[in-house]
Amino acid sequence: MTTITILAGARTIGGTQIVVEEQGARLLFDCGIAYDPAGNPFAQVQRRRGRVLSDLLTLGLAPFIPGLYAPEFLPGSSAGMIAALPPADGPLAVALSHSHLDHTHLVGFVDPAVPVYASDAATRIVPVLADLGYSLGPRGDRPIQALAPDEPLVIGSLRVHLIPVDHDVGGARGMLIETAEGVIAYSGDLRLHGTHPDRTHAFAQRARAAGARVLIIEGTRLRPPAEVAPESTPQEERRERSEAEVAPAVAEALLQAPDQLGIILLTPENGERVEALARAMTAIGRMLVLDPDALAFAVAALGRPIGERFAVYLPGPLVAARARGETLPAGIEDAIAAAPRLLSAQEIAANPDQFLLRLNFGDFADLIDLLPRRGGLLFLANGTPLGPFDPAWPQMEWWARRHGMSIVDVASTGHARPEDLTALALESGAPMVMVIHSVYPELFAAPGARILLPEQGRRYELAAVQTHSWNTDGQMRTDDTDDSSE
Repeated sequence: MTTITILAGARTIGGTQIVVEEQGARLLFDCGIAYDPAGNPFAQVQRRRGRVLSDLLTLGLAPFIPGLYAPEFLPGSSAGMIAALPPADGPLAVALSHSHLDHTHLVGFVDPAVPVYASDAATRIVPVLADLGYSLGPRGDRPIQALAPDEPLVIGSLRVHLIPVDHDVGGARGMLIETAEGVIAYSGDLRLHGTHPDRTHAFAQRARAAGARVLIIEGTRLRPPAEVAPESTPQEERRERSEAEVAPAVAEALLQAPDQLGIILLTPENGERVEALARAMTAIGRMLVLDPDALAFAVAALGRPIGERFAVYLPGPLVAARARGETLPAGIEDAIAAAPRLLSAQEIAANPDQFLLRLNFGDFADLIDLLPRRGGLLFLANGTPLGPFDPAWPQMEWWARRHGMSIVDVASTGHARPEDLTALALESGAPMVMVIHSVYPELFAAPGARILLPEQGRRYELAAVQTHSWNTDGQMRTDDTDDSSE
């Protein structure tokens, strides 16, 4: 019997935790926690040192999977709860679709005896996330094995292939999971408006060629029409911006404000976007300036040095730490050592027309030094805060107003449009589609395919998923008398 369990991510953006089990072999993909800043129980509550995983388990935010976690991270009650679970005799492995934290937050807690697999780029980015303190797990020395697209992961009777897709991070992968009862395709996070739509199409086509029985697909951008674009929104602002248009849009805005400093909120794991911005700035006579975190992530995503002209800026807290003689994380020290030029806030402020600066929102207090005179452009390029749903969004707007900055949206999301998701589902040929990674999965449509909106925590038998019809609440229709799911 082959089963699929959506442990988390059924009705959240990210936080995906899915288990496929067959003949005792278990595959977990992914291993994250949902990005929900407004609903984060630890937004204002300090995490307890040495109890992070234990508390997440107790609160139901991490999955109870026997054998998954290293014992040293399971003190107190959580160790007892894990021990009380039925033991698993078969092998266990973890596969990561990509390196974003909502898919990898918990990897650092995984027992080293449990193999973790990912793309080359993800094996480089995930340790940087840990070393620089972004992920919840400990430092990034937990080994992750790189898996090439044509190299299968074999765990018991399961065979898994990681297939390249296009997303706004290096090394994104979908998955094809071969089981005794058919092939399961998992989209990971993907899009068709990036620089590599061919990768996403190739994944769907490989799913069709493999005869995928079920497609598990993300639905991030499934939203009610009024929430997507109110009627008052100008038509130009409703248009999809492709990845190729991001850097030119930044350059054009700076050409229209030649004496203004550009500040950009940017997710640097998108190394290709960083390089495109560096080239665009060179073309208009400016220089891209990265903070050390951004440089470390971009180099990890690309797997090589950034090839264009750039400089490195040290935010105020790093300047103070260095002055105190503190040891900085290795990734930051490496980024500083690799910088062709180090710039201070005063140097940037004296020549605002020469730079585009990537700045973490957490370092916005540096605007006091960077913009001693009012003015400047603040570019939103998919860095946090991601949108008005984030409590930090009005704070970001306050800082922009206080310094007289114009906000310029140049974002290109990493997630496919609803109509593209439909097209990909049909291209895959899968007769059954399970919709996850979405607040509104019921808005998904794929003519001719059966749709299942899985109930979180419920175990579905693959044979039953393939042969029965389902209500939108994840329940088998009453005209299907053989209820084979648990």
